[in-house]
Amino acid sequence: MFRLQFAIATAIIGAAIAVPTSANAQLDTSNQPPPVFLDMPVETPEEAQEGDVVNFTSGDILTTFTFSLDPKSTFRLTNEDPFATNPLILDLSTLNVASGDEIFLQALGNFSFHGNDIVDIAGGITGIFSSSNELLSSDNLNRVPGAIDLASSDLDVVTFDTYRGGVSTDISEDFAISTAALQSVIVPDMARYLFLATANDSFYGDNVDPDENYGVRIVTPSRDVPEPSILLGTAIATALGWCYSRKLS
Repeated sequence: MFRLQFAIATAIIGAAIAVPTSANAQLDTSNQPPPVFLDMPVETPEEAQEGDVVNFTSGDILTTFTFSLDPKSTFRLTNEDPFATNPLILDLSTLNVASGDEIFLQALGNFSFHGNDIVDIAGGITGIFSSSNELLSSDNLNRVPGAIDLASSDLDVVTFDTYRGGVSTDISEDFAISTAALQSVIVPDMARYLFLATANDSFYGDNVDPDENYGVRIVTPSRDVPEPSILLGTAIATALGWCYSRKLS
């Protein structure tokens, strides 16, 4: 019987040893601009600066990501707007974010609605959560078939009709992201992707960003798992203690 107990204990230890040593490795950012960790603690997300690692008052560790955005991008219906581009689509798992998490979003920089002849002062972004990364063609009103609405309507936005043809573009699931400050958003149930695109507009193809400062800041919770060495030590102590107690009995 003791041999069986020892075999079980050995299996527990073996499982602990098999924990990947990369459990705390940085996120795979090969397809996106990598975060910059400056280790500059602040008290609230509203005080976060680009690249900060934020120590929020709740005790959570928050990490800041920034992404550039094409001012011609949209996930809305367009009409006779051939130079409009597709939105930025972020896989929430690459940001270590899951349904129910509170994240903070802020639009960065600005762009021009009509090219270089107009001052580069337009700002703001719109977003939409989705259960999939599917995006339909631009002649569809509901281009994001997996779209999921936020629980709160505080950030809802009513969008303009298209400049050409006056076709309605308004959908219920999108929300506004302001340049004023980081704003709190709860990731809805079943959401796996976040689509980000240009602020409310009627024609996207002539938008430009001459100083290339248009983008988004996302502050997310970090979830570190225990180091493998800690897991191994705990497993050994647990397994040997159990084995010893069984031997005495």
